[in-house]
Amino acid sequence: MKFTGVGYSLLCIFVPLVWGLLVVLVSNRIETRLNRKEPMSAHKADKPSIDYHI
Repeated sequence: MKFTGVGYSLLCIFVPLVWGLLVVLVSNRIETRLNRKEPMSAHKADKPSIDYHI
């Protein structure tokens, strides 16, 4: 197997992995900022958090 084939295979694995981790980190940071800015209310318990994990 050529090195270019191995490199391409590794890129096909690691690029989506890094993208997924980046999306999780950014979405968690946005969600924590939104939760900090909202005042505590009774409706907050009814609102489910967004789950981006598979």
